[in-house]
Amino acid sequence: MADHQEADLDRLSEEKVKEYDEIFKGDLDRKEEISSKLHTQLNANQAALVDYFPNLELRPYSTVGSRLVLSFRADGSIKTLYQLMEILKLRMDEYEFLILDEERRLFEDILANSISSKIIARIRKARKWIDNMNKIMKDMDTSSGLTFQISWEPKTAEDEDELNTTELVKLLSVDPAVIKDNERRKITLHFKARIDRARKYRDDGSNYSALHVIMREILDYRQWYQFRLFYQKTGESRRELSNHAYDIFSGGEKAMSMYVPLFAAIYAKYDNARPDAPKIIAMDEAFAGVDENNIENMFGLIESLDFNFIINSQALWGDYSTIPALSIYELVRSRNSGTVLKVKYKWNGKQRIMEGIS
Repeated sequence: MADHQEADLDRLSEEKVKEYDEIFKGDLDRKEEISSKLHTQLNANQAALVDYFPNLELRPYSTVGSRLVLSFRADGSIKTLYQLMEILKLRMDEYEFLILDEERRLFEDILANSISSKIIARIRKARKWIDNMNKIMKDMDTSSGLTFQISWEPKTAEDEDELNTTELVKLLSVDPAVIKDNERRKITLHFKARIDRARKYRDDGSNYSALHVIMREILDYRQWYQFRLFYQKTGESRRELSNHAYDIFSGGEKAMSMYVPLFAAIYAKYDNARPDAPKIIAMDEAFAGVDENNIENMFGLIESLDFNFIINSQALWGDYSTIPALSIYELVRSRNSGTVLKVKYKWNGKQRIMEGIS
């Protein structure tokens, strides 16, 4: 350090000591309190500063006595607090540059490599799945004439630099070889804004969470859309199934509004399996609260979807005309008995026949 800088520090230090002496007016307790707080703060941040070997000690100083000196070791030499702050600021700028460079390479991968095409392919597959579900639900015949439809709607942009889902998908569908610079910039700004927002609101409070984790969340196309469920009764217009609409449904209609989309979704999911794969569903206390006509229709729906089902119920036998064959087991236990009897029945589509007890 130059001599004139050292002299300036000496003069400033003397001025500050005199200033604080005037404030404290010789009150040693106040001086000890401040010193104690300084030690407390240093100890609280010891773990974060351990790589810089913080040291706080009382040193003789000039003609005015002594002072507490806080020093650190960085870049091979002793540094003051202010010098360390400058070093850390430069390192943070370097890290920010590296992160931005990594983001840029990721954006190029999204555009130039196979990521965008894979996302678009999955979105198209999801749309086909939705269409398949809606066709299944439209063809369902229920006693109340109640049908359902699912809408998979693109979300709107949440920030001025973000794109809405429709525009983003359109740009990602463009061949990387012919995409325009302004279109490429729109995509880059979109993902940059999403990354910044994700870092800002992460649960751990970290602005520099692992970039690949954030990108995996941002590239999850399922988060780009939202589901809306609609219903329609015979002779009425289509309406969204809101909480109010659900509340005024009958018990059977409420059950239908849950089972019909569920069965359609399961079927559409199983539709991707091998032809010989079982389509298994299991239900506990199935169709509770559903009237007899709709229960029969529900079993007919299960049969038409070619599900392999396991169902238990206190009152339900499953012997409906819509089911051509069924194995039924009744569990019988006498009061206070430690034994449970298993009574086996067969349903052949017309008659329930007992086959034995074990």
